[in-house]
Amino acid sequence: MRIDQFLAQQTGISRREGKELLRKGRVFVNHKPVCLAKTQIVPESDLVEVNGKQVEYQKYRYFMLHKPKGVISATEGKDYPTVLSLMPPERFRKGLFPVGRLDVDTTGLLLLTDDGAFAHRIISPKHRCKKTYLATLERSVSEEELMPLRNGVILADGTECLPVEVSIIHDGANPVIRIVLCEGKYHQVKRMVAAISHRVVDLHRLQIGSLVLPEDLKEGECRELSILEKEQLFG
Repeated sequence: MRIDQFLAQQTGISRREGKELLRKGRVFVNHKPVCLAKTQIVPESDLVEVNGKQVEYQKYRYFMLHKPKGVISATEGKDYPTVLSLMPPERFRKGLFPVGRLDVDTTGLLLLTDDGAFAHRIISPKHRCKKTYLATLERSVSEEELMPLRNGVILADGTECLPVEVSIIHDGANPVIRIVLCEGKYHQVKRMVAAISHRVVDLHRLQIGSLVLPEDLKEGECRELSILEKEQLFG
């Protein structure tokens, strides 16, 4: 791998910024100064230092984000800012993308990574990685009305959904139901609720696998996953 490519991937700086650091003699590989951007290194074994600090090599990165309303789960967009725009510059790296999607008006836990295999394990229904949502409904709902969701509801366009776990968390003026599913069809929660003649007015993803959105992670904030948290996704 070229040294300028390594610096861009591991630190989030641009190729131009990396070349400037190289030109100024701020970059060392195995304790020797490197000035040429095309210098080849072996990321897994070579020691790279910038301004006297070691740059630890990480092939892939994994982040959790508390997605707020008004941003889209995409790498680029015209009408709304993307979830990548919420990442601090020091954490951003090229190749990051959201794992699955949350609608522009949906909040909650969203994962970001540059590891395609990891993302596939979470998104693909065959891996049965559960996602937990809290849906606020427009009006009160009964246990009887929820039975079609538990049995596998058929959407208005004929799409068949797998059975989901659903329970009433709060009933009254602003009823809230908890839905656990392992699919990720387009607008699935909203469409399933519409199929039983109700309407979702607010939607929040609380959990992926056994990983729960931390209470201290505020809307718009993100942080890197720990090893334990990665394991919880598939636990």
